[in-house]
Amino acid sequence: MKKIENFLFKKIELWILILVIIFFIIFSLFIGVLVRQGLEGRTKFGSFSIESLTTPIIKIVRIPERIIGKVLKPNDNRIGDPWDTKRNFLKNKGFSGQNPKNYFLLLSRYDIESEQSIVELVDLKKFKIIHKWVPDINKFNDLIDKKNDQFRYQKRDQNKKRFVIYHPYLTEKGGLIFSDKSQLINIDICSNLVWQNQEHIFHHSKEPDIYNKLWIPADLFKSDIKNYEKAPSHNAIVQVDSDGKIIFLKSLFELFIENNLEYYIHGLGFSKSNLFHLNDIEPAKINSDFWNVGDVFLSLRNLSLVILYRPSENKILNIIHGPFYNQHDVDILNENEISIFNNNKKSYGVLNTEIIKYNFKTKKFSKYFEKSLSINKVKTPYQGVHEILPSGELFLESTTDGRILFFDNKGKLQWQFVNNNNKMKELYSMGWSRILYTESDIKKINMIKEKNCK
Repeated sequence: MKKIENFLFKKIELWILILVIIFFIIFSLFIGVLVRQGLEGRTKFGSFSIESLTTPIIKIVRIPERIIGKVLKPNDNRIGDPWDTKRNFLKNKGFSGQNPKNYFLLLSRYDIESEQSIVELVDLKKFKIIHKWVPDINKFNDLIDKKNDQFRYQKRDQNKKRFVIYHPYLTEKGGLIFSDKSQLINIDICSNLVWQNQEHIFHHSKEPDIYNKLWIPADLFKSDIKNYEKAPSHNAIVQVDSDGKIIFLKSLFELFIENNLEYYIHGLGFSKSNLFHLNDIEPAKINSDFWNVGDVFLSLRNLSLVILYRPSENKILNIIHGPFYNQHDVDILNENEISIFNNNKKSYGVLNTEIIKYNFKTKKFSKYFEKSLSINKVKTPYQGVHEILPSGELFLESTTDGRILFFDNKGKLQWQFVNNNNKMKELYSMGWSRILYTESDIKKINMIKEKNCK
C-alpha cells in the first residue's frame, strides 16, 4: 500500500507534464479529425484512404452511446420515453371514439407483452379483434441461406424482438406479405411460413396493382452500374407475383441515368449512404389524361420528389416538386389528383404533418384537413401512411407517435388508436397499418372469420 501511495504522489519534472499535455491535445485532435472524416464519409484522398483507421475508431467512440441507449431504452421499439417529445394524447389508451361504418383495420403494431411485432384484424364498429397473426421471425431467419452475405446481420438486427412488420398486405387466402429491411415474407392465415424471397432487402410499402401483383421498394446488394458499383444503398423498384417471384426490377441509379437525370444524383448533394430513400410505389389502377394503368408513382424521401414512371417504356413522365419535405405514401385519388403524406421535416425542425393534394389539371397544391391535423398535433418526422377514402374520410397513421387517427369527411376526429395498451402504459411503434372497407377486403375478412387456427 505504501509503494502505491509513493508512486501516486511521486514528483515529476514540469517539462514532462507539459509534454504529456501537449501530446494528449494533439492526440485528441487527431482522433477528432478521424471521427469527423469517417462520419462525413470523407476518407479517401486520391488513391490514399484512411478508412481502415476511421471505421474502428467510430465504433469505439460510439460504445458509451450504445451502452447509455441500452440502459435508458432496453427495447428499440419503445417510443414513449419520458425524455421524448411531450405527447398529450398519451392520456388515451388503445382505441377511443367510435366508428359507425362497416370498416376494419389491419393493425400492425409492436406488442410488448409478447415482445414482438404482431398484426391484428380489428372490427372498428366494436373495436374487437377478430384475428391475430403472430409470426415466428426467428424461425424464418434460421431458414435464410447462410451463403447470402447481405443477410449476415439479420439475426442481430431483425430478430423477433426488433423486427417490425411493415405495411402487411392481406392475401386472398387470409395470409400476410410483409418485410422490415429484410427478406420478403409470406405467411398463411395461421402465421405459418408459405414462402420468403431473400434475393434482395425489401422495405417500406407493399402496393397491389390491378392484377394483384405487388410493387415493393428494395435494396440491391450489389450493382454493376458504372461509377456506382460501390454505392452502399441501391434502391430499386421491384414487382413480385403471388409466389414471391420477381417479374420486374429497376435500379433508381439506372433509371435516373437512362432518363438523363443524373444531375439530380449530384446536383442536390450526393449522399453516400441513402440518396433516394424510396418509400412508396403506387401503381395506377385507372387510366387518365396524365397516366395509364401500369404506371407507378414513386416517393423519394431524401430528394423530396414524387416521380411518375412508366415501366413499360422505362420513361419518367413527370417529376413533382412542391410544398412537401421528406414525404411518404403517395395515393391516387382520381383521374386528376394524387395525395401525399407530407412529413414536413425541414433542416431547422419538424413542422406539423400535412396531407397535400396535387391536381394535374390545374397544377396546384392544396392541403387536406390542415386545421384538423394541427388541432390534433399530428407530427411524425419519419414514416407515416394515409388514405383519403372515396367518402372523403381520412385515415392516417402517425407511425413514430405510435398512433392512428380517423377523421370523418368534415375533418372531425372520429376515433384513434394509441399503441400504449399494456401493463406499463408505455408507447410502442407501429408498422404502417391499413384501413379495410372495399368489397374485396370484406370478402377476405369473411373468409378469415370462418377459419380456426387453434
